Amino acid sequence: MKCPFCGDPNTQVTDTRENEDGDVVRRRRRCVKCDKRFTTYERIDLKMPHIVKRNGN
Repeated sequence: MKCPFCGDPNTQVTDTRENEDGDVVRRRRRCVKCDKRFTTYERIDLKMPHIVKRNGN
């Protein structure tokens, strides 16, 4: 994950927690270069692909 402060791609996850429903994961991250901390929220996107057959049905 790229640091939003300095742009360095090297970050470490310091803490991971799920919300009560279990559909969102919160991660605390630390930049290896500038040592600043930031939070990311991850959610699963369960959209199914829309399939169109060659005959149009």
